[in-house]
Amino acid sequence: MRCGPGLLAAMGGVLLLSTGLQAEEKTRHFPAANCRYTLPADGWSWVNPPDGKATFCATGPGAVAALLYILEAPPSVRIDQKFADALDRKGFIPGQLEKRGGRFITFLGLPCYQAEGRMASGQTIVCRVIIANGRGYQLIVVGDEKPIEQSPEFEAIMGGFAFDSPPIPPPSGPAPDRMDRFTDQMAKIATYCLLGAGVLIAWRAVFRRGQASQPAAR
Repeated sequence: MRCGPGLLAAMGGVLLLSTGLQAEEKTRHFPAANCRYTLPADGWSWVNPPDGKATFCATGPGAVAALLYILEAPPSVRIDQKFADALDRKGFIPGQLEKRGGRFITFLGLPCYQAEGRMASGQTIVCRVIIANGRGYQLIVVGDEKPIEQSPEFEAIMGGFAFDSPPIPPPSGPAPDRMDRFTDQMAKIATYCLLGAGVLIAWRAVFRRGQASQPAAR
């Protein structure tokens, strides 16, 4: 997938709008999805999602961003090896988004698949996927060339996400055939957003360096 001039121009417009705004609230709630996100530290701010589909997008100092995507999940979809294999197969694209690793963990008390990748730009990403409340929650953190999961701030960034009320896990039982369609949608959304997010982060990093190099007003 290529980022054409139109996408680059759109990212520039988002940057110019977002950099002039202050983070008026540290926590944003998303009642329809029973969740919220709290900015993890000073220097973080809300920005318009690069593709308009993310539930939220926030950027921090340097080249770091967090994004959340939510999709309706078919009944009985589970986080298991079949799910992970399908997501990896469809989400990682040679030359655009390469897989660095993947593992099963527990996140917010729920089974979670954590996928780690590297974009063609060299930026690293970590994606955590959980299933609850009849939805798939895909929390993505984008960093620089050093594996973002090794950053001391990584868990705080991920930990900014929480549910407003106890999440309802999926029912037990075999995953239906529709899981393939679900993972396909999730993988496509993530890949597209990461390309846009990479451009947005690069624009913001350049803008911040420019601000830092300007002499202080007298």
